[in-house]
Amino acid sequence: MRSTIFKLVLVALHKIIFGHLVNLGDTKSESNHRDRGNRITKGEEAVLEEFPFLVQFLNHGGLCAGTILTTKTVMTAAHCLDANSNLNEMIVFSQSRYIFDNSAISHNIFDFIKHENYNDAGFSNDIAILMILDTFEFGIYVNKGTLTDSLAWMDESVKVIAAGWGETKYGGNNPDPNGLLKATTLHYVSLRKCENAHNIALTPDMLCLYSEKHQDTCRGDSGGGVVWNGTVIGIVSHGSGCGTSPAVYMNVFYFKPWISRTVKRLNQKFCHHLEELNSTIILL
Repeated sequence: MRSTIFKLVLVALHKIIFGHLVNLGDTKSESNHRDRGNRITKGEEAVLEEFPFLVQFLNHGGLCAGTILTTKTVMTAAHCLDANSNLNEMIVFSQSRYIFDNSAISHNIFDFIKHENYNDAGFSNDIAILMILDTFEFGIYVNKGTLTDSLAWMDESVKVIAAGWGETKYGGNNPDPNGLLKATTLHYVSLRKCENAHNIALTPDMLCLYSEKHQDTCRGDSGGGVVWNGTVIGIVSHGSGCGTSPAVYMNVFYFKPWISRTVKRLNQKFCHHLEELNSTIILL
């Protein structure tokens, strides 16, 4: 009963102003001035048909995003799961044109797996896979993302696109007044330049993106996919503010073997769950 009530509260949170949403993991970022749950400023209105793989992920009231991988799985940032691990306090929304979209479809979470080497201090291996209890029904507004099989985008002349429902100004706690999905164009920045900008060492699983027009992803966009040539190349992870310096993302190409193994593990666990349910039904 309590879990049902909490689900209703989460759905209600989805329909109220963004200022009431929690900034995931914000308190732990203060030690090194890097913002979690962070990471579309100065973007333009986007249409869902361009990003059917993109979903909203609410965890204990905190807003993140994710990329649909299969009819049952979503790829997101591991730090989106730091504040809470109670499945009953999580929910995914697909077909969301804006934050308080009454036509959005809600999906309860069956389970999740965070990368076993995820470091919540340095943000390395900031990736996780969610599995929903039901299934996504693919169509114009809901579909899986195609993961990149190339590193050709690692060129500073290459443009990529990021989208999300997050803040349009850092620290403003307010996205677009209508909560619309926004998109922005960014370009690749080498790890060396990115390290110099942040004065820290980055790991091989990371990539950096920036725009001289100060366009950026921001709080509430974490976990969402970054697109190049119709393929997902990155996961929104972290940065220093929004639009002031290159932001850091997870390199999807780097994680492809782990993603495949993890989706397989979750599928096996769900199949075992169904077998147990069927055995119980037979016994009854």
